[in-house]
This record gives sequence, C-alpha cells and structure tokens, in this order.
Amino acid sequence: LSLLAAAERRISEQREQITQLQELALTDGLTGLPTQRAFDEFFYATLAATRRYDETGVLAFIDIDNFKTVNDSLGREAGDAVLIRVAEVLTRQVRANDMVARYGGDEFVALLVRTPGYEGKRRARELQNIVNSSHATYESTCIHVRASFGVVAYSAGDAPELLIQQADAAMFSNKKMNRSRRRPKIRAGRHYVLIT
Repeated sequence: LSLLAAAERRISEQREQITQLQELALTDGLTGLPTQRAFDEFFYATLAATRRYDETGVLAFIDIDNFKTVNDSLGREAGDAVLIRVAEVLTRQVRANDMVARYGGDEFVALLVRTPGYEGKRRARELQNIVNSSHATYESTCIHVRASFGVVAYSAGDAPELLIQQADAAMFSNKKMNRSRRRPKIRAGRHYVLIT
C-alpha cells in the first residue's frame, strides 16, 4: 500500500509539472501574453468558427520600430520595458473576446474577432495611433514607442498561413513608409533625444 501511495504521489507531481510546462509554453514570461503557439491554436479555432458561423474579423501584425536601436543604446532591460509597455497598451485596448499575443522578439499580433472588415481595420488604426503615442519608462529614461502595423481582414474559408503572410507583408510595407518619417525619441530628464 505504501508503494502504491508513493506511486500515486509521484504521478500527481508529474501531472502538475506537465501542467506548469504547458502553461509556460503558452504564456510569454516577460509580457504575460499568450505565445505564438497559443495564438496559432486560437487563430485556427477562430477560422474554423468563421466557416461554421460565417463570421469575419481582422488580423493585425505588429512590429516595434527601431527596437534594436533601443536595445543597443540603452540595454536589453530598456527593450524589455518597451515590450511590456506595448503589451499593456494592446491588451487594454482590445475586447475580452479578442486576442493579443507576443509572436516573437519584438513582434505582436492582435486578432479582432466577430467584426466586419471595415470596422476591424478602423479599430486597428486606432490601436496603432494609441501605441504610437505611448511611452515606456526605464530608470529615468522615457522612450517614445513606435510600431508598424499590417492589417488584413479575414472571412470564411481563408487560410491562416496566407493571412499571416499577408499581414506580415503589409506590416513591412507600413514600416518602410514610416522609416523615412520617424526616429525613436528617448527623453533623459526633461528632454527627448533622437536615436539615430
């Protein structure tokens, strides 16, 4: 009986460890957002529902502008502060049934579900404006956050891989357009400093 009880304890501990590992695989440790893996599962399920219920929505692919410059100039902790701030801003601005995830590195995705394409694109533009007017703080430094967005509408029958490729391509187009107009601003003390 004692061997059986020990075996049951061991199995229970292993189940808890497996659950914790699964949570780690689905949640980004820095931002607390879902990971790419969690997003992909949600996205595939959402697209399956669009076929069943004839729903539409919008996918936004988001990349932080000049992120490497921030990391190189101020250090990785400053870059982490930017990532955390972007995650906070995005999460606060979407509905409970939408999803925001950290897709990798300095990339995020936002899935705006059950919304017409024109409305979702309008909301994504508002989201971009809000992100681009936000600031991250690291120690005494204020970093002006900028991000490029690629937005595509989806409907029943759309392939997830193609939608991600289209949103990614649209984001790169937006980044190229913005590159000539923007330089990241960092404020040390009372003044903003342009990083080149």
